Amino acid sequence: QQQHHHQQPPPPQSPTAAEASQMSSPVSLLGLHGVATPVRMLARPNGGSGSPLHTSTFSPRDSTLRSQSMLAATSFMPQPSEAVQKSTTAQAVLVSEFCALIQTPERDVFDTAQRFFSCMEDCTDLLDRDVTMHGRKFEQLVEELNLLKHERNTWLLISTVMRDRYNSAGDMEAETLALAATDQNVADHLYATNANARQDLKVLQWLEAIAALDYKAFSSENNMYDTTASHTWQNTLDKLRRQRQGLSDGFHRGDKNTVQLMDPDAPVRTALPLVEPDGDDDTRLLKKIFTLVRMGNLEKARDVCRGCGQAWRAATMDGCVLWHDPNLASGSADGVRDTQGTWRRDVWRSCCAELAASDDHPLYERAVYAALCGYLPPLLRVCTSWEDALWAHYKVMVDRRLEQELRDNPNIRRSKPMPMPAAYSQETLFPEQIFSELAASKIESIQQGAGEPFHELQTMVILGKYTEAVHKMHQWIRLSDLAVSGYLRFFAHFVLLLRALNVVASDDEECNDILQAYVQLLIDKQEEKCIATYTAELNALEQVSTYAAYLQTVRDTDVRKRCLQLAAEAGLDVKAITKQVVEVIRAQGVESDDAAGGTSAAAAA
Repeated sequence: QQQHHHQQPPPPQSPTAAEASQMSSPVSLLGLHGVATPVRMLARPNGGSGSPLHTSTFSPRDSTLRSQSMLAATSFMPQPSEAVQKSTTAQAVLVSEFCALIQTPERDVFDTAQRFFSCMEDCTDLLDRDVTMHGRKFEQLVEELNLLKHERNTWLLISTVMRDRYNSAGDMEAETLALAATDQNVADHLYATNANARQDLKVLQWLEAIAALDYKAFSSENNMYDTTASHTWQNTLDKLRRQRQGLSDGFHRGDKNTVQLMDPDAPVRTALPLVEPDGDDDTRLLKKIFTLVRMGNLEKARDVCRGCGQAWRAATMDGCVLWHDPNLASGSADGVRDTQGTWRRDVWRSCCAELAASDDHPLYERAVYAALCGYLPPLLRVCTSWEDALWAHYKVMVDRRLEQELRDNPNIRRSKPMPMPAAYSQETLFPEQIFSELAASKIESIQQGAGEPFHELQTMVILGKYTEAVHKMHQWIRLSDLAVSGYLRFFAHFVLLLRALNVVASDDEECNDILQAYVQLLIDKQEEKCIATYTAELNALEQVSTYAAYLQTVRDTDVRKRCLQLAAEAGLDVKAITKQVVEVIRAQGVESDDAAGGTSAAAAA
């Protein structure tokens, strides 16, 4: 039998559930306030390589989790019980790392949030290896790992979206657009002067960045499609060649109901399928392309198309690149330079919308072009998670705002743009409306995702409802079983961040209760080196009573002395604490050696 050509299949393609169903003066967290440095200009949203989030707002990673202790804790452990122990050790390291980070007063509050994200990223990357080790999942780790990823994603949101909101309060000033502006000039001007548009773009970039982070667990650069293929649909081409030569073989004998032409539109135009191996390859390819678009990596998506012999598809995706002619800028001394993008982008958008609306095209092909042209219904058909559905809405909202700006701007000299197809709704989207629709979604996984605590907090951060977020966190620790390390660690540090930004008062009772809950968690876990640091963030009266109560549980005299030294370093009132410990011990009538231990600790203080 003839050897059939298969492109090397990739690993699971998409981070979405649809895969399974086909389809400056610093501000520190400890209260040293100042003026934050201004944010850098956004990367151009024109389909460049990778997520603009990583190239426009992040400084080089400064993670302290790459320490010897973390590496030792996360070495290869094939047994589930050992993997659980590794997770416990990694959680303890996170507690220590977060505690160390908030004690760096010269660091900007959003730089600290960014380093929280880096710590979480290291931890999730290392634990991901155990969850998927040898293709075997440790179910007891999956829920904990997902919780860590939610926390990681939330710190990334804070370090980017909130940073932009506080560092560039209001609309930034920008030069007036030239009379002969390009599409790229208009886009740059829009995001430089319109704070709402810039925030929406930031949220979109964040959603693409977290998709890329999750994708790392399932794929690698060396496990992709074969990029040496000279043709697409190789099996179909071989079949047609053999038919012309009057040949046949066992595999293709009697297979007459397949496409008879090799142009890109032939399968849709003739309503005939490709030879089965090629059809399967094409489905996987389209899922791969959509995944890359979902990650904001359009350049990589085009490279994959070209590498698989579908340069024509890469060319059709180029239409979303904004038109720009650098030669229009006055005073250019570089000679004539190449233009980029599509001059009649409106024609390209209309064609994409018609393709996305057609049931004749494969599901993921429709989703790819729907994402590129801002057509929501076909895009939502492949979204079954809260993050993916939120990305689809924000993708469309950002695209429509930019398209409207391009159509309305008088400085762009071109003929009147053609109208979009009737099926293409031009309804304006707003963030509040989007989150309400997701919470009421008819898809159960999306509706449930909207109620996940970290997703609720992400929603409030995006909408700027910070005091409401504090109230919600306080409700959760009082009325539910969310008092676990993953939630409480984030709650406490988010409260410290809001205090540093003067969003909430330092004596706010709900914030104090949240911090008190985290201190109690540290006491339960015997995190001796961190307890004093966080106790110092409570109000003055609770500082003394909380640390005194903790010291009463410490029976070893040397350990108690060490705890008092840590308290002094954290700025606690050691004399008042020691006095209360001694009074309580005496009042309880404990044995004389314990009382002597308390007295000696007081003398040491």
